Amino acid sequence: MVADFKTAKKTLRTSNSQLNIVAVNGCCYGRDNNPDKGDYFKYCGQRFWEFISGVTELYTKIIEPLGHKAKEKNGEFLRPKFNQ
Repeated sequence: MVADFKTAKKTLRTSNSQLNIVAVNGCCYGRDNNPDKGDYFKYCGQRFWEFISGVTELYTKIIEPLGHKAKEKNGEFLRPKFNQ
């Protein structure tokens, strides 16, 4: 991945040397309290959703409730079914 980021930066700079290119690895969930990985940034969970949307509360307003609903549905699916 780091090699791909470096290749992409190099390719983009050949068309416009003034570009400031920052590589980002985004994860839909989780946490990483040290996002600066040197060659790229890694944004996880709430930080990722805020980065792509610009909305600070997106994760808690939309993504977190979806996770709770998915957990409920998963529990229903896993419950044993009795002959009806």
